[in-house]
Amino acid sequence: MIEIEFAIEEIARTDSDDMILFGSFPRSGTTYMTQLLRNSGIDIEHERLGRDGCVSWIHIALINVGRFRQVFHQTRNPLDVLGSAQMLSEEVLDFMRNFIYVPAYIPTLSQWALAWVEWNKLIERHSSWRYQVENIDMLLEQGGHALSKKINSWGGKPVKLSSLIQQDEKIAERLVQTAKEYGYNLI
Repeated sequence: MIEIEFAIEEIARTDSDDMILFGSFPRSGTTYMTQLLRNSGIDIEHERLGRDGCVSWIHIALINVGRFRQVFHQTRNPLDVLGSAQMLSEEVLDFMRNFIYVPAYIPTLSQWALAWVEWNKLIERHSSWRYQVENIDMLLEQGGHALSKKINSWGGKPVKLSSLIQQDEKIAERLVQTAKEYGYNLI
């Protein structure tokens, strides 16, 4: 995957320690957040480094070789994320498996649900602040500065928790518990 290879090379040759990373799980509004920050005059890029940093799911895995002054953890309701995450290429999960445990032998929905839990826990270990991207939306709407929520929308339908429970009850429980820690009530 070209994005991943580019991110690794980019981090290795960067010498600034004054950048900010907004880390997230794929399909969690990173393109949307990038646009919001850029509209505010911040030189930030999506999945690559701008002068001020990046919004990325990839760069969080490279944090030990990166030089980020601040790491923020962006979350999105996992049932909304999982619908479009399942449309991502297998290369995304393969990359993630270098940093988190997600067995390839379990059903696809269960793989993505477990990846959502484990990837967000990885981000949590490095971040100083966590926020729900949905709350950013509400704040912007109240101030009359909302962006289209269709930015980078793939049209994936939200996943029903009952579908995940049928596949793997333990993974479903972990998803519900982690989502609850992050302020989402899935039940």
